[in-house]
Amino acid sequence: MKKTIIIVFSILINCTLKAQILTQAPHNPLLKSIANRLMNFRNYQSDCDLSRSLQYDRSMRSVATITTKKVPTDTLCGFYYHFKTHDDFRKNALDFTSFYGSTHYISINGSVSKTSFSEKPDRFRGIFIKNLYVPAIQCSSAFYYVTPYQIGELINKTIKDYNSKIIQSPDTIINKENCLRFKLSTNKNQVTTKIELCFHKKELYPIYYRKDIMLTKGSQYTIAIFSNSKVNFELPKDFFSEDNLLGKNWKVNNPEFPTNNSIKAGESAPDWNLPVLGKEETLSSKSLRGKYILLEFTATWCGHCVEAVKAMNLFEDRFANNKAITIVSIFSSEIDKKEQVQSFIKQHHGKSTILYSAKYVGENYHVSGYPNFFIISPEGKIFKNYLGYSKGVETEIINDLNELIK
Repeated sequence: MKKTIIIVFSILINCTLKAQILTQAPHNPLLKSIANRLMNFRNYQSDCDLSRSLQYDRSMRSVATITTKKVPTDTLCGFYYHFKTHDDFRKNALDFTSFYGSTHYISINGSVSKTSFSEKPDRFRGIFIKNLYVPAIQCSSAFYYVTPYQIGELINKTIKDYNSKIIQSPDTIINKENCLRFKLSTNKNQVTTKIELCFHKKELYPIYYRKDIMLTKGSQYTIAIFSNSKVNFELPKDFFSEDNLLGKNWKVNNPEFPTNNSIKAGESAPDWNLPVLGKEETLSSKSLRGKYILLEFTATWCGHCVEAVKAMNLFEDRFANNKAITIVSIFSSEIDKKEQVQSFIKQHHGKSTILYSAKYVGENYHVSGYPNFFIISPEGKIFKNYLGYSKGVETEIINDLNELIK
């Protein structure tokens, strides 16, 4: 009997030890120390060449100079940032995006939009739309996720994850720099994430970043290559100021009251003639004279545009029996081809009349962000311009149309 008890006790000990080994989080002291250093850079600046995959087998590349400053008192990010797009990539991207002093700035073709936390706190909170996460405005730039602070957080989360693996690979050379190299992987809810990180061997700032997410319906990647990096240097005290980053004569482009290049109420709406999705025909603005036109500019790769599809379907249902209103969605993004638009509309059950191949139309209307709604009068004049999507915008459009068709 004693012998049997000893054997059982031994088996229990072995099982317990194995369970502890299986549930032990990965531990790499060197990688942990790198993460701590990344998150404590006082100032950081680097040129970042960023490539990422988009929906429907497309990709996008941009190059920007990242400048960040650690600000422990900033409760939104913990740091300030400025991402300045290099000249060769500004045609299809922002001039820059910045966050400091609880205020977010975006410049497109010299037109600056300013959003402050005190005025619009909801914009600074991320939201989920079905399985899609739309980040808070201060986290909306793809460059945000490859700043040292975010890479440091990513490492720490991986270290704490019992289901993750961390491998230190042999050192490598990138851009003539000797680099430490690590490979991280996690698997959650049938989604596998693989990350490769390379750091400068002496200063420990990032040199190379790659993140692959393997999904059941395909994969997504983000690749960032860093150069001309420097850390803990003397950043001018007034670097993060409107006068320095925006210039002394800058003017805000308020989304609710478009200025600068945006089309204003009362101006003539540019004409268009575009192919209709699913039909062998075109639709022109001139053919709709005499009606109010609710025009939506949208894109397949825009998170808020998914929610805007629901709003457009609501408008279609609400005004289905009113012959004084025509509702149209226009895909004016250069990268949205017919096949991508078809897949997007099918996936999200869009009801509106869909027009595409409309890059020139978006330019004529000075569309700088998606979604962007317009109401056009029966005489072909701009009645109102609504930039972005929110429940408030949705309600405002319904109220305005109801008032117009009384």
